[in-house]
Amino acid sequence: MKQKEVRVFLREVLRDFSQTGAVLPSSRSLAKAMVSQIKKGGKDLRILEVGPGTGVFTRTILRQLREEDHLDLVEMNPYFAQYLQENLQDSICRVKILSSSIQELSEARKYDYIISGLPLNNCQPEVIRDLFEKLLSFLKEDGILSYFEYAFVRTLKTPFVGREERKRLQNIARLLKVYLQKFEFHSEFVPLNIPPAIARHLCKTEGIR
Repeated sequence: MKQKEVRVFLREVLRDFSQTGAVLPSSRSLAKAMVSQIKKGGKDLRILEVGPGTGVFTRTILRQLREEDHLDLVEMNPYFAQYLQENLQDSICRVKILSSSIQELSEARKYDYIISGLPLNNCQPEVIRDLFEKLLSFLKEDGILSYFEYAFVRTLKTPFVGREERKRLQNIARLLKVYLQKFEFHSEFVPLNIPPAIARHLCKTEGIR
């Protein structure tokens, strides 16, 4: 991992932890697990990455893509967006970087794959619900949504926080369980990450079967 990348990430952690949700960039092991469902098909692939940060997942995605494939990056942090612009110049013909929030993206776009690196545990349950509905609306009928969460974090935090925070964490767990029961088809535990994480993969057609 580049020293410059770590410095940029740590600077943003100190400036606004709520937007990063981690103390270090994701590991290559987690990146590999997150993009594991992307398959090279006989058609132009359209991929959306939400919250790419310094581009750990992005670079792994790009190694999977061909010239005719397209990757859109939505990053609301302007410093991360600028870093991506400066460091993805060799792939700029295939990558479009949008410095905005996911809520501002037009639903007219449909994607084969969506990779989300957003820090869900930092959000309110209603925000997470709106986010999932938005992301699912961007998927093609057989599209795949991949996101990750840190293993055991909510369970470990619950005994040590106040009543309101405990309620928020419990509501997040219940909400995510609904989406996972309906759409999840695969998950992968990634111990080689700080902290350890779980990559989760959801497919819209799972809710139809």
